[in-house]
Amino acid sequence: MRKGVVIHIDPVFGKGSIEDENGQDIFFDLDPEHSHINTGDAVEFQIILGRDGLVASDVQAMVQPQFQS
Repeated sequence: MRKGVVIHIDPVFGKGSIEDENGQDIFFDLDPEHSHINTGDAVEFQIILGRDGLVASDVQAMVQPQFQS
């Protein structure tokens, strides 16, 4: 799985973009399972070859560890 940060979400067009660890922008299609993903979230994803080039699939928000004090 690749890692990156969501840098843009456009709910009107149903698209989002992720900047991966290499600084590459990867686009993804929004669907109901992405409703919990927001701009600035760290994510893991797969890269597939879509109709318009490389796109992210299986986008999952990375869980941040909770520390107890």
